[in-house]
Parts: sequence; C-alpha cells; structure tokens
Amino acid sequence: MDRGMRYIKRELKTSKPHSVNTEVWLSDFFWPFFANYSYEELMTAVLDVLIEAYAPDQLSAQVDVPAELVEAFGDSCRRAGLVDKSGRFNDPYKLVEFFCRE
Repeated sequence: MDRGMRYIKRELKTSKPHSVNTEVWLSDFFWPFFANYSYEELMTAVLDVLIEAYAPDQLSAQVDVPAELVEAFGDSCRRAGLVDKSGRFNDPYKLVEFFCRE
C-alpha cells in the first residue's frame, strides 16, 4: 500500500489540478484517520488475515531475477535483521514493522 499524505494530482506544466474535486489519500493517511488505529496496527491485522488464508498450492508464478539483484536484496535484508541465518524471512511481523516505520 502506498504511503504518504493526501494530495491533489496536478498538470506538470501549469500546476493546475486535474480536478479540484479529486484528492488522493494514501493508505497511511486514510485508514488510520478513519479507523483510529496506527498504520502498523492496520497492516498487522491485514497480515494476520493473509497468514490465516495462506494456501501453499496457490503459489505458482516464477520470475527470472538477476543473481546480482538477489544477492544485493539478501544483503540488505540481513543488515536490516529481516531474515534468519539461512536467509529466509522468518517473521512476517518484522516486515510489517520495517515497512511501516516512519
């Protein structure tokens, strides 16, 4: 989910709004405002639902990713403490905390 404050989309050259009646409210502004929960609390609740509904046989998409990118991503995740010694994401709640941190 995109993060950030609400904004009005504008034309680049003139800075005029595309529509004066249209605002974009990103998820970390919109949902905490209406739900009275922090963004991290909301994302943790979403994660709980996803974990409960998880079905391993539904994972079938494969994407070729360059090895250098995989290694760089792995190094960054290790430095952030998001993976265990075997290089696996072992705590989805750490990911929520990492991505929701301001």
